[in-house]
Amino acid sequence: ISSPAATVASTPLVVCVHLVATLATESGRDTFASRGVPRLLLMTVAAWLVSLLAVRRRRNARRHFTSMTLLAKEERRVDWVLGLMLPPAVIDLLKSGAQHCAATFKDASVLFIEIVDFGKLSATLPASDLVELLNFVFTVFDEALEAFGSTVYKVETVGAQYVVSAGVPEPTPDHCKALTLLALSLHDQLDEALGDRPDLPRVRCKMGLQSGSVVGGVIGIKHPRYRLFGDIVNTAARMEARSEPGRLHVAEAAAEILKQTGMFRLTDRGEIAVKGKGVMRTYYVDGLVADAVVADKLQAALARISFHEKAARVSQALGPGE
Repeated sequence: ISSPAATVASTPLVVCVHLVATLATESGRDTFASRGVPRLLLMTVAAWLVSLLAVRRRRNARRHFTSMTLLAKEERRVDWVLGLMLPPAVIDLLKSGAQHCAATFKDASVLFIEIVDFGKLSATLPASDLVELLNFVFTVFDEALEAFGSTVYKVETVGAQYVVSAGVPEPTPDHCKALTLLALSLHDQLDEALGDRPDLPRVRCKMGLQSGSVVGGVIGIKHPRYRLFGDIVNTAARMEARSEPGRLHVAEAAAEILKQTGMFRLTDRGEIAVKGKGVMRTYYVDGLVADAVVADKLQAALARISFHEKAARVSQALGPGE
């Protein structure tokens, strides 16, 4: 017997055989053979079988534990890969056996972000530098999205465009506000990140936002992706195309929602011709109202300090009693 498991299983057998031999010697061969041998042999076989079953159970338990551990590890890996392609809520639906993952979301927002003059950069930069730049910028955007959790969802990247949604596939009442806050923060975060990378070109982005109803669903089998369809998707893309570097351009529907929050400063751009949409009234989002209030108070404080300093200097120059 060579294996440890076999050795353990055969231990009771060896012990009982030794006991049989001892009793046979002490009690006499005839008496022991007629009374003790059958019972001891049955006990020996039973003990050996119990030990063998115990060893097999432990072995099977170890195999089962190993298999379950590997299975759980593979499930986590599959979930991670699916999470790169689909929203968590959609993954849960697919796991539950849903055949079609599509729905209409009446209150949602879509944000388009594009790197300005990326076509010129692609014509001048080497391929490796171009890809490194694009990867760096989109990584900054990805990290910014993490602060908003499941409120916002990265739909896709197409060329130099980065598309984000809110209110779909997980409904949220603050969809427009969330994307606006995200858009306003991205400019500063990108400038700060590029400041730490002097080897990369300084690029700027222009953005477009629209709110309304949209259809979301999974398209494809081999490489499934969650896509959005509807008028607000096209309008947000048009807003981005007609925007200016460093600015967030929004259509009237989104602007009305932002006005109701009272949090943002908007500039009426007036009516402009939009391709495929006709004439539309649009707005620029200039920032947060709170930022403007703080800036005004700071400017007023500086003005007072300047006035007091001037008054002190005049008083000093005139001298006492003048």
